[in-house]
This record gives sequence, C-alpha cells and structure tokens, in this order.
Amino acid sequence: MKKIMAVSLGVIAGIITGGISAFQVGRVKIAKYKELDRKNNAILSLYSKWMYARNEGKTMAEYLKEKNYKTVAIYGMHYLGENLLEELGANDIEVIYAIDRNADKLSAEVSLYRPEDELPCVDVIIVTAFYFFDEIQDYLQGRVDCPVLSIEDLIYEML
Repeated sequence: MKKIMAVSLGVIAGIITGGISAFQVGRVKIAKYKELDRKNNAILSLYSKWMYARNEGKTMAEYLKEKNYKTVAIYGMHYLGENLLEELGANDIEVIYAIDRNADKLSAEVSLYRPEDELPCVDVIIVTAFYFFDEIQDYLQGRVDCPVLSIEDLIYEML
C-alpha cells in the first residue's frame, strides 16, 4: 500500500511539475508572439505613412536630395530595406551598399556587408530595422563618419 501511495504521489508531483514547466514555456512563447505582433504593427503603420507620403508626391529620394545626401547605405535588407533600395535606385540616389547581420545569406543589387565589417564612406546610413534603431545607432556611430538615421524618423519628417 505504501508503494502504491509513493508511486501515486510521485506521478502527481511529476504532473504538477510538468504542468508548471509547460505553463512557463507557454508564457515565454506568448510574450515572444506579443512582441513580434507589436513589431509587425509598427512596420505596417510605417508602410502606411510612407505610402501616404508617396501619394502626396513626397519621396524619400527627394527628401534626401534636399538634405544633400547623395550616397547612401541601407541597414537592414528585409522588406523595408528592399523597398527603400528600389525607390532610391529609381530616383537617382546612389545606394553604395547595404548592411545586414545575414549579409552572407542574402543577395541584393548592391554590395552587402555585415555590421562588424569595415564599412565604406557614404553620406548617410539609413536604418530600416527601426524597431532596433537605438542599439544599431549606438553600434555604428563610433565606427562611421556619417549620420545614422532611422527610416521611421525620415518618413515622419517627410510628412
């Protein structure tokens, strides 16, 4: 009888411990999905502002020309970076290169560098990974002799 009770208590303890562990893992996953949702909503909102500016006849290329930026590097070659490269290239702003942590796995119409590589001189670096802008700016600012700007700030300034 004592063995049955001991085994039963062991099984119950195991179930409780497993349940607690599963709950904690679930909470971490939920937190990650909520953060991803916030990031995606921020990107979608920024795209909306960018398209609004375009519809008003304001382009990133014209804005950069007004600021006297002729050569550009783009940090982040996901959706925003690809679209920025396309818009600038179609409007006579020279994108010299792009920077991305996954540069060795990507292909683009321009040279690709990783953040830790030696970066050629340009007039400005535009960070499209704006959700992480502060960390990226802090990292790059001591390594380059040009402004490091967020695409989010540029789009809001265009409006």
